[in-house]
Amino acid sequence: IEIWDGEEELRQIIEPRLVIQRSGDPYKIDICVGIRGIQFVIFKRSGYSEKLYETMCKEYSFYYWQDYLDHHALFDRYVISSKKDAEKGPLPVEAGKISVQQEDTVIVHYDSEDWIDETKTKLFEIMTKLEIKDS
Repeated sequence: IEIWDGEEELRQIIEPRLVIQRSGDPYKIDICVGIRGIQFVIFKRSGYSEKLYETMCKEYSFYYWQDYLDHHALFDRYVISSKKDAEKGPLPVEAGKISVQQEDTVIVHYDSEDWIDETKTKLFEIMTKLEIKDS
């Protein structure tokens, strides 16, 4: 488990983040603990992975990651969407918004007393779906 507090003075972390990577897995799961709720961002630390992209397109609807400090979307990081009617794969962002602002990227809301258990359940679901071996 890695807790990000910034990247060598290059990035300021606005909301707390917990980054999880199991030993031997090439991908990381970034759990953003935001003001609105929990968001999950999936990526491979060393850059783009075609296998991860294919797996994401098969399993989830998602946006390419862009937060307040990014000038453009990052095409190797995927923020999961909770849109029920959306097709799997990349989604377009609403005009005038960046992906981190999309309401459907908040997967777990704090209005539930069980939000921590819901977060753990979602994390284990993601880890199971992303059983990939890509170096």
